[in-house]
Amino acid sequence: MKQPRGKSILLEQVEQHGAIRFSAIVVAIGLAVTLHIAVVSSILAQPITVEARSVVAPLYHDALYRLGPGADLFAVYRAGNHRNHGYPANASFTVPGDPPYAFIYRYGALVADTVGRVLALVHPKLAFIGWGLLLETALFAFLSLFVASVVDSRTRLHGSLLLILSTPYFLEVHMGQFTFLTSVIACVALLLYERSQRPAARRAASLLLASSMILKFFPFSTLPALLKHRTALLVSLGTLLAIILFNVVSMRQNPLQEGFLSANLTVFNTALQTGNFGFFYTMTSIGIEWGKVWSREELRALCYAWQFVVLGGVAVLAFRAPADRMVLGASTLMAAFFVVYQDVWEHHYSGIIPLGLLILRGLAREPHVSPIAWVAGWVALVLIALPTPFAVFDSGDPTWGNWPSYQRWLLPLSKSGPLIVLVLTGVHALFNSRRDRSFELGFQKA
Repeated sequence: MKQPRGKSILLEQVEQHGAIRFSAIVVAIGLAVTLHIAVVSSILAQPITVEARSVVAPLYHDALYRLGPGADLFAVYRAGNHRNHGYPANASFTVPGDPPYAFIYRYGALVADTVGRVLALVHPKLAFIGWGLLLETALFAFLSLFVASVVDSRTRLHGSLLLILSTPYFLEVHMGQFTFLTSVIACVALLLYERSQRPAARRAASLLLASSMILKFFPFSTLPALLKHRTALLVSLGTLLAIILFNVVSMRQNPLQEGFLSANLTVFNTALQTGNFGFFYTMTSIGIEWGKVWSREELRALCYAWQFVVLGGVAVLAFRAPADRMVLGASTLMAAFFVVYQDVWEHHYSGIIPLGLLILRGLAREPHVSPIAWVAGWVALVLIALPTPFAVFDSGDPTWGNWPSYQRWLLPLSKSGPLIVLVLTGVHALFNSRRDRSFELGFQKA
């Protein structure tokens, strides 16, 4: 039977529209990847000198006014080099093979004796390039797994573009930092636990989860979400025990290592902290704008109370959520950790992007979430990925001393504000997941 001409034209229009849309997507992804590679190449091509500047350096305080490229990576490199020579990881003196500069070492002893020792086997410049390529591999590995785990095509496209063009990620590469890698490894582990019941995949997930916890401590915040998943919980507790034992032995051999705890957990700075983009720092800076003078004791008490309320509340929701919401609960908990921690720098937000993508992925799976939460979550993640107003505010003063006082909290608010909105969308999804499961169970009993 001959097809009506009108229907044939309609089908042709639909097919043509689909082809145009597909071409536009390919072009958008291609342009994003090209720009990404160009920026990362500019960063990795910098000479290892304090004065080196990449093409995106004017966007960031830390790229303009702190030590040169790879300074955080070189802290680990230096610690490993010291260990290779038989000295304490955080000793203040220099030994042959040390990089030309480095930040203070603020990682655990296990990182120095693993990652640090390996880095110190090659030239600092080669270590910096290799580290950048490792971050690139991790980014695209997570991206492929995220795309495969999302049903909605718009979420796949928008999430991919956000991750590829994330400006905190570019700063992360410049700094040689560990936050993005830690976050991505943890996220991949969670997705592997969720996606596959095969023993090989679960073993890989366990190895990745343990690795993320060795690199940095914030993945341990996922424990309340892992309590219903025996394998992930046992891996986490085993890793925690191994880290504690290793650091106890290290502290007995090297009393200087005790400074690790004070540097990361107990020091509260009452002065202006240029480059701090944490929500806790934003709150206290607003207090200073209103005339409040903070003492260290007040900051400590406020910080602990803030941590108890925020992390405690999210932990309860993550624990009470259905077992199949583990990824949503764990990613929300890790994002909440950055809301409560006292020292959150701009490059730390590189790790928020993959966490945010998993939060929004979980939000899309809940049938009764508010459309406002969906929009707010995406807007927040876009703002986190975009540059801050630093380039507009910057007056050439690395101390920000001549800045108007309101700019000292407005700048960090450009990141910390969207972060807390993103966490609230995760909380909203967790709350609704519990409510939806209650309705489901009630219906089944009836």
